[in-house]
Amino acid sequence: MRNALPYLTAALLFSSTAVAQNLGTIEGEALDALNLSPLVGWEVDVIQGDFQIETKVDVSGKFSFEKLPTGLYNIRAKSPKGQIQTLHEVQVRSTKPTFVSLHVERITSLDEVAVRADAFHRTPETPLSIKNINRSEMMRMPGAVLDLSKVIQSFPGVLPKPSFGYAIAMRGGAPNENRYLLDGISLPTVNHFSIQGASGGAVSLINLDQVQGMDLITGGFPVEVDDALSGVLLLEGRNARTDRWGIRATQGGTDYGITFEGPLGKKTAV
Repeated sequence: MRNALPYLTAALLFSSTAVAQNLGTIEGEALDALNLSPLVGWEVDVIQGDFQIETKVDVSGKFSFEKLPTGLYNIRAKSPKGQIQTLHEVQVRSTKPTFVSLHVERITSLDEVAVRADAFHRTPETPLSIKNINRSEMMRMPGAVLDLSKVIQSFPGVLPKPSFGYAIAMRGGAPNENRYLLDGISLPTVNHFSIQGASGGAVSLINLDQVQGMDLITGGFPVEVDDALSGVLLLEGRNARTDRWGIRATQGGTDYGITFEGPLGKKTAV
């Protein structure tokens, strides 16, 4: 019995740790898309089937949900006047908090308020030619194997070149007529070992673990992208975790990556 006591203690600790690891946290901010002011007084809900809890946005625009069962959630922001904006399929993990950012275009009307929850956002400049995908969809996309080039090829209007590498042709144009931007910074290519003057390459240059979402624009390009002829890919970088240091390893079909992230101070993280 004395020899079995350490094994029983280890089994008990392991089981309690396994149960605790099934819970995760969502941290986020709700801001006005026009001036980035906090949406004070708005309600934020997390929804998963019949499970639903809500909280209020504080004076700094922050909100959080703790001890959530891991899985996919829809996050819905609702104003006191009934305006709704929904962020679909947010992945909650037990390894680190999930950070989300809700930028809402507030509607002002003297007579009535139109309530509409769109699954996909569109801008006034490109109402029909913008296609967007979030981080959870990229990670779960069949056949993408965590490769950004394969994710792009799944969009309508994108034709992969039938040769070595990923020479991406949008709307029938040449591969060198595309533009790629990461948080507004222009990228010459999104692949390793690309051919000069083209967008092809053997493997993806971008680690999907660093990407929060992306927009593919195939027409009516924004004014800041003045030299694109076929398509524009806008990548949004993911914010680092601020609670503690962590490490994550990813293995795709053609590459692998290791990510270190954590806080450097109260307001800084890498």
